[in-house]
Amino acid sequence: MEAASWQIVTQPPSLASDSLHVWRFPLNGESAPDSRQFACLKPDETARASRFHFPIHSNRYVASRFALRTILGSYLGVAPRDLAFEYTTFGKPYLAAPSNPLRLSFNVSHSQDLGVLAFSFHANLGIDVEAIKEDFGGEEVAESHFAPAEYQQLLSLPEVLRPQAFFNCWTRKEAYVKALGAGLQIPLDSFEVSLLPGQPAEFRRGAAASWRLLSFLPVRDFQGAVAYEGATANAEFFDAAALLEVAAR
Repeated sequence: MEAASWQIVTQPPSLASDSLHVWRFPLNGESAPDSRQFACLKPDETARASRFHFPIHSNRYVASRFALRTILGSYLGVAPRDLAFEYTTFGKPYLAAPSNPLRLSFNVSHSQDLGVLAFSFHANLGIDVEAIKEDFGGEEVAESHFAPAEYQQLLSLPEVLRPQAFFNCWTRKEAYVKALGAGLQIPLDSFEVSLLPGQPAEFRRGAAASWRLLSFLPVRDFQGAVAYEGATANAEFFDAAALLEVAAR
């Protein structure tokens, strides 16, 4: 588990070729976005925001896109609204080539009112974050979706440790699936990851040797993970709240 030290910054630092930058940011779903946040979005994004049934989900979506566009634009020296996104067949966003001369990769995830972003020059990159719930029926979910060895490891733990172990496993699997960009086409039991609390995050089966995992704690009672392909990266962690507050003025 990466002992993350979250740096508070108002501008993204330089991203080296061997670096991985992980950001956390608040979504504030109870608060309606202001005009500055909406001004960063393209028409397709504002249309999507309007289709959410509950305002809290719309608010979180707008806040997430504002954070992505603001930070990504700062890295690339491009106005946030000028960034052009395209999507894979399975819905994974990526930057259109004219907007991305540096070939920067990114991925985003959110759970409740917490969002996380990953940026690197690794071509395949995925991130996931989940709120750790104590009473969610993890054993049943694990039996249906985890590999048999992972399920047995989960059951071998005292009950008090199972929620953490479950979300260790779940976030690592989701980050890998997101990095591959193939969605539900990849069964979660087709590969194995480590899950025991205190155990290094790594693949055990089903992924090429070139794949890496990083597990991190974004805030209390949340678990996060990053999956990427390539040389081991130097990970740095940043809190975007101050940066986004400045950008929204």
